[in-house]
Amino acid sequence: MPMTSCPDCGQPISPGAVVCPHCGFPIRAAALPQGVGAWRPGTGGSSGNRTVVIVLIGAALLFIVVVIGIIAALAIPRFAQAGRRAREIEGETQLRWAYTAEQTYFARNGRYTTDLAQLGTRPPVFGPVLYTLQVSAAGDRDLCVEAVPAPKVDAGPLSMDANGILYHGAGCTGQPEMTEASPLDPDAGAMLEALNGRMRAYHREHGRYPTSEAEVKSLMPESAGPRRYSLAIRSADEYGVCVSAVPEAGAASEPYSMDQDGYIYAGPSCGGQTLKELNPDPSSSARANTTR
Repeated sequence: MPMTSCPDCGQPISPGAVVCPHCGFPIRAAALPQGVGAWRPGTGGSSGNRTVVIVLIGAALLFIVVVIGIIAALAIPRFAQAGRRAREIEGETQLRWAYTAEQTYFARNGRYTTDLAQLGTRPPVFGPVLYTLQVSAAGDRDLCVEAVPAPKVDAGPLSMDANGILYHGAGCTGQPEMTEASPLDPDAGAMLEALNGRMRAYHREHGRYPTSEAEVKSLMPESAGPRRYSLAIRSADEYGVCVSAVPEAGAASEPYSMDQDGYIYAGPSCGGQTLKELNPDPSSSARANTTR
């Protein structure tokens, strides 16, 4: 019987063969049961299926790479921003230390100082030194403390003025960071309230509020024991007075202030957020804070 060749492997086979006995190639596919030979290795159908599988795997890998790239593009800037913010928080902590120490120095000397060594304490440092403190302005009313980032530190300069307002920039300029003031400390509130009563009595007796430091200091209540605040004169003239309650060195608190009308403010300069009104009656004088 004459033989024929398998179209797939080329081996001689019988003309009546349905499947090549050498490679399994279907000679007459119509005579095969459905599905037989469809996935046999080495057949044309199997090669096409492998191509489809490879294409699908490649597409899946490409999709995964694209998704990872998108996630990285979103996450990396946020991680960098979080790291920068963490470094700035350390600078803010040092600025608040310097601010409180300067207010204590002012209460004792009547002015701020540009020499941080005169403050008597050192700023808190937790780990590597990321910021250096310096005072760019200091006087009997003005203050600007700056936190300068160390070389190669990815952080911006910070500064704080006499009212405790934080600036993301040097020289106490630019857009200030508005923060909500802490509640009035009871010790500071009690001292200022006692002084307010004496100032009102002085007004009833003299027809005016005290206009000099000597007059205001004569009204300051004596301490009945250890206290966490010192009273200092911020301003005193024909327009009125501003007295501040400054926390002693090491006290974890902020300074407060009070004007001649009995308004207590967050900060040492009788400006900003009002925390309490000691004389709420309508007959109290107008709030003359033009000296700030």
